[in-house]
Amino acid sequence: MLDALTLAKRLAQPPFLIESYRELVFGHFIRISGQRVLETPEQSLRIIDKACRRENDAHLIASMPLS
Repeated sequence: MLDALTLAKRLAQPPFLIESYRELVFGHFIRISGQRVLETPEQSLRIIDKACRRENDAHLIASMPLS
């Protein structure tokens, strides 16, 4: 639970988008990788955030297997 709260605080601040469906993707990432998701570089988080502007895209990204 701490992972999700820490990540949510990080993503609730600029430069991240106000309207995004990123919770679909990051919720999935947290379930899969737990604490490691907090080590994700800022640039990677921004790319995912921009990719999740549309709900359909966010669902597709969340459904992709992580290797």
